[in-house]
Amino acid sequence: MSARSSVVGATALLLAVLTLTACGDGGSEEPAPAEPSSDATEATDATTATSEPTDGLPEDATPPGAELALGRPATVPAGPEDATAVVEIVVDTIRKGTAADLRALDLGEQAKGYLPYYIGYTVTAVRDGKALRNTSVDEAIVGILPNGSGAQALRVIGDWAPCDGVSAPRGFADGDSYSSCVPYLAKRSTEVDGAVYAPASGPYNSVDGAPVVWR
Repeated sequence: MSARSSVVGATALLLAVLTLTACGDGGSEEPAPAEPSSDATEATDATTATSEPTDGLPEDATPPGAELALGRPATVPAGPEDATAVVEIVVDTIRKGTAADLRALDLGEQAKGYLPYYIGYTVTAVRDGKALRNTSVDEAIVGILPNGSGAQALRVIGDWAPCDGVSAPRGFADGDSYSSCVPYLAKRSTEVDGAVYAPASGPYNSVDGAPVVWR
């Protein structure tokens, strides 16, 4: 059962998330995430990018705008604005679902022409993990389309077997990990082929910052 909700069954909403979200089909889209800065280091298959402290980021933080392969970790601050938690986030998988998966959500015409994609990720506490107990970073993980714009957000309330989101457990502490899943939608003519870490504020936000990108 999801740690986020004990609601029996599931309901869902299609909604915008930050400036990344778009309802497009691969053509005209809403504003795309900020382009990586010219001094951002791209992660290789062997290492995670690091840089000097920026905007109060810890020394071991992954630089805003870094581009990582699926399965590579990003070291980032997480949680409420006043939280001090530092975590490793890894986008492990991006799975394509089927139209049948959406039937239980009763979205009707809203979902016509869309397919779901499931972004699986893992969070490991590096420092002050207790600040994240019983909280989630799901809304900071955003699916993106091949042109870099945001996919259509899908927020599910309750348990949904194809992609069940969870929060950090009650006893979450440094060295502990947990995994979660966030769903996004894309028109059949395109796909969700990447994800970003784009919290609402801070140097990784999508408005005046630069999210970390996984593809």
